[in-house]
Amino acid sequence: DAGYSPPMSVLDREIAKTPFVVVDVETTGLSPRHDRVIELAMVAVRPGEEPQVVFDSLLRPDRKVTGTEIHGLTDADVAEAPTFAELAPAIASALANRVIASHNARFDVSFLAEELAKCGYPLDAPHVCTMLLPRALDPAIPHLSLARACEGVTSVIQTATSTASRAEGDSIATVDAGGNQALIAAAKAAGVKH
Repeated sequence: DAGYSPPMSVLDREIAKTPFVVVDVETTGLSPRHDRVIELAMVAVRPGEEPQVVFDSLLRPDRKVTGTEIHGLTDADVAEAPTFAELAPAIASALANRVIASHNARFDVSFLAEELAKCGYPLDAPHVCTMLLPRALDPAIPHLSLARACEGVTSVIQTATSTASRAEGDSIATVDAGGNQALIAAAKAAGVKH
């Protein structure tokens, strides 16, 4: 068909028009192969719009919850939650056609990829790491934890994140710490056209 044009990839867009989804997960441990996601939050960052929470849910891992000392979640907290598999279509949809941004993307994206693969959804979205971003932009900058990256954030943002769920609060904090300009720079580094 002469009028057909293939769908545009997120990597074909100008950086300033690139949609992001900031992701944070809480898990039962450190191994994507053996542990499970027990909480997931995603905040969409669309050019010219305010960030919006597009997904925020506890997830039942169908195994014992560990790491409570890190994330504060217990077996009782997730006992009635849906499983990842039950929400996989909504999760895949929220990630579609966006660059994934995360503070420690290797961790978050590896868990998402493993969980989605178990449900038949391959994850091939480009991603950027806001933990590594400052050093990528200036090698003299040391590694920053999310809390350190957010130092100096306004009290409005601190209030918003303190009342949000763990994963949602971290996603919102990552948006605020990274900011749209930093995400744009990270997208450029990841190969998004400028």
